[in-house]
Amino acid sequence: MEQLSNELLRVILDHINQDPEASLTIDRRAHLSVESFKAPSLPERAKAQDIAQFRLVCKRFAELGISYQFTCVPLRFNRKSFHRLSLIAQQPSLAKHVKKFIYLIPYFYVEGRVGVDGVVLPSTVISEPSYHIRKYKDQRELIESGDDARILKKAMAAFISLQQVQIQPVQDEKERQLLETIKETDESFGDTYLDLKWVPACLHGSRTLAQALVEARSKFTVLSGLSMSPQSAVYLKHDPENSISTTISLLASQLTCLELHFNDGADRGWHETTIDHKMQELSGLFKEVFTAATGLRSVHVGFRPRAPLGLPLEEIFHHITWEKLRAFGIQSWFLDAEEIIKLACRHRRTLKGLRLRDVHLRKGSMWKDVLGRLRDQMEVLDWLSLRRIGYEEWYNTQYRDTMEVPPDPPAGTSDSDNEGFIYETGASDDEADDGNDDEELSDDEHDNENDDGGPDDDGLGMGPDTPSSVPWCNCGRGAPESADELGDNGKHVDYAKRKMWEQWVVGRCIEHNTSRPLPR
Repeated sequence: MEQLSNELLRVILDHINQDPEASLTIDRRAHLSVESFKAPSLPERAKAQDIAQFRLVCKRFAELGISYQFTCVPLRFNRKSFHRLSLIAQQPSLAKHVKKFIYLIPYFYVEGRVGVDGVVLPSTVISEPSYHIRKYKDQRELIESGDDARILKKAMAAFISLQQVQIQPVQDEKERQLLETIKETDESFGDTYLDLKWVPACLHGSRTLAQALVEARSKFTVLSGLSMSPQSAVYLKHDPENSISTTISLLASQLTCLELHFNDGADRGWHETTIDHKMQELSGLFKEVFTAATGLRSVHVGFRPRAPLGLPLEEIFHHITWEKLRAFGIQSWFLDAEEIIKLACRHRRTLKGLRLRDVHLRKGSMWKDVLGRLRDQMEVLDWLSLRRIGYEEWYNTQYRDTMEVPPDPPAGTSDSDNEGFIYETGASDDEADDGNDDEELSDDEHDNENDDGGPDDDGLGMGPDTPSSVPWCNCGRGAPESADELGDNGKHVDYAKRKMWEQWVVGRCIEHNTSRPLPR
């Protein structure tokens, strides 16, 4: 292998650890697809270890492999992972290759009434109380010492090629078991336990990372916030010690892609405030963000399918027009047809991708009206995703009035219930940290086409359900001549019907897929 040229070695490395998103433009169907937000699979981790082993062969191999090993740097909220981040930041030859930073934040441990030293642990985890106490103390020491904020600032300043930042929850098996047990415990005894909460974790992680990015004057352009807590955003908004408006405006002004997915109700103790009330309180903050983010080309704002947002669309988007917008997506919303039509049509000359997942129309609106206007007025629309769309009345009948919907399990226990949550199986938060401990810093497509399930069904990102591989046809056969022929009954939309609607809007033949686009 030492006799091979650098070009051939790079081809080998491409096959070992290829980044499928590197060649994707922001308006392609697979951009921000569902799979891009799932936990790394074991084969993916094995690939990272293969790259690390490759770099140990000789100096030449070490240099060739750097960009593959350090393109994406994950950080978990523990001493070991922050130490590794600090070491990377200290070496410019490594730090300059970092393009994507993923902040994996666990639930924060919270003391009960009796304090951590005398805390009572549920019987199901009593065999390992030291594990949770150790994790709690590790978190507290990082926060109280300020080491997490300090290292983040150093790292963001060192990552001069940073392009994408992602915030995402993470949880290991032991934490999941403790959280499930606490959730099943009688509320009258809840304060005596060591609790786990997402709101303080999301609040602290988001604030320290935002401050680090602003101080470093980072030029990243893509921001993904998955399973974000609306309550933590409310706290940030009212924090007198944090100039949140200035911080947000500075970060938003350089963004080309913004993906925010909110997970409401993850913590016990604040269910009494509805998601509508929380998001309405954040309406002004959204206006600041979207007004400052004039260069956005891709936008997604979503909520859990179990809890659709009932606010008008413009309570979040404030009638703003982005001149360069190429892909737009929303998830889990109760809306009127005209709201969708107006937002889409004011971007009719630029929008190539539109995603309306888990959107349910209110009484008096019909999907045929939306689809007819999209087909007639969208000038460059290339793909449309309508997965699990429907009507509010039918949704309420199925999932609110007659069917008992069980309470949400702790985030991370199921891919279908918890959007964007990385669940570490078979390893603790420490053990799952990418790479090993040595000072050399060695690192250790789309939705199911046949699944249009109910509100438990998961789905993130901007990728639609119709694969990009489906070719075009210009024969015109099988297409309804008008929206009135789409078969919209104003009650329910099944899988076959919405698939036909997606193809009809973008001018794709329903019976054949063999040739070119229909003339618009």
